[in-house]
Amino acid sequence: MNFLTLLFLIFFGLVQFLYYFSPKRGQTVLLLAANYVFYLWYAPEMGLYLFLSTLVTWLCALAMARGNCRRLWMGLNVLWCLGLLCWFKYAGFFAGLFTGGGMGMAQPLGLSFYTFSLLGYGFDVYRGKYQAEENVLHFFAFASFFPSLLSGPINRADDLLPQLKTPRTFDSLLWKTGLWRFLKGAAKKLIVAAMLGSAVDTVYAAPETYGGGIWILTAVAYSLYIYVDFSAYSDMAIGCANMLGIRLRENFLAPYLSRTVKTFWKKWHISLTSWFRDYLYFPLGGNRKGKWRGYVNVLIVFAVSGIWHGAGWTFLIWGLLNGLFQVLGGITQPLRKKLHHALHLREDNRLLALWQGLVTFGLMTLAWIFFRAENLGQAVFILKRIALIFRDGRGVLPLLLSPAKLRVLIPAMVLMLWEDIRICRGKTTTLPQTTARFWLCALAMLGAILIFGAYGPGFNAQDFVYFQF
Repeated sequence: MNFLTLLFLIFFGLVQFLYYFSPKRGQTVLLLAANYVFYLWYAPEMGLYLFLSTLVTWLCALAMARGNCRRLWMGLNVLWCLGLLCWFKYAGFFAGLFTGGGMGMAQPLGLSFYTFSLLGYGFDVYRGKYQAEENVLHFFAFASFFPSLLSGPINRADDLLPQLKTPRTFDSLLWKTGLWRFLKGAAKKLIVAAMLGSAVDTVYAAPETYGGGIWILTAVAYSLYIYVDFSAYSDMAIGCANMLGIRLRENFLAPYLSRTVKTFWKKWHISLTSWFRDYLYFPLGGNRKGKWRGYVNVLIVFAVSGIWHGAGWTFLIWGLLNGLFQVLGGITQPLRKKLHHALHLREDNRLLALWQGLVTFGLMTLAWIFFRAENLGQAVFILKRIALIFRDGRGVLPLLLSPAKLRVLIPAMVLMLWEDIRICRGKTTTLPQTTARFWLCALAMLGAILIFGAYGPGFNAQDFVYFQF
């Protein structure tokens, strides 16, 4: 039951109707039922793992709250959650290393996301940061909240549980904000991400055909694609939650306008990076034990982040590259400051900001090559093609996108850039103010989706890139 299907729209409309017209005490029961209907419709055979993980975490947290054998219960919860995650995500990879054949295994949808949400809750209860939730219905509704269940944002108990425990009344402004956010996400996915994804997939389908120039364009296109695709899902998830009277954490804050890789990771997939910061980086000691120990901890965190995304050398290298970029940035920072001072460049210099932004985008684009490549050999092949561009030629630019599509794509990308610039300036909403203007803009957005929504050859616009993680 994908966000972009007619079935989901009917389902969500019915849920909202029953949700706001049901007795306040029945909202949680209705929401819990909707969560499991949504998930089981996707993968009925995988619902048991969501249920068991939620039940184990709830029971272990209650046992920790009793104060007896707290470490034991925390260990059991971690063992169950991480054990399940590792089994589905990594058993096939390691089997392939030792046997050369591997084993096929279907991973439960959303496993990485709801596992981290449950682990975070368990850690918070263990540390005494959050009281164990006694009400089983509230906790199960929190763990399976359907708008964010499959691809985040990763929920925290102190954000979501208090909202679920408070009766929600219809808030017209929040509902309109949610609808606008949902439509914006749908437009980003069906228009921009669909076109970019189609072009990228065309090149990756026949990698030997294209020269270094095309691969540079493809790498840039993929950098843009993964941002648009993933932020589109987050927009729709947050929008659905808003229409149910619930506020979720922001997951993206104009990351590609960052001047450093470190800043980029404070604005990209915020719910995941903040999770690693709070539950891995800080427990490792952060930078409290010295600068170099801090650098080691950064590399550990990003190596784990790479592995979280998938079992494979490409993901590990992608994670380590992101960690290495930050370490090198920290090491060279004093030298760069001296250089700026010698050149009389202030930190607010626009040309300096533009240069730093381009370098950051280039580094991230380089790392994304490993993220997108099917294997390490393909990633190395692409890098060779790019490195030998002047020897082998740039390649002939194929017409991956028709002029008609480019006339739609370019203005759409300009609008997205404009919105990201507004976000950087602290203006986080573009919601039309008057009711008439809102509905006019909403209908215009819907019309643009219906008219310009593009589905390239072999590209399924209903699949989100982060569903595989």
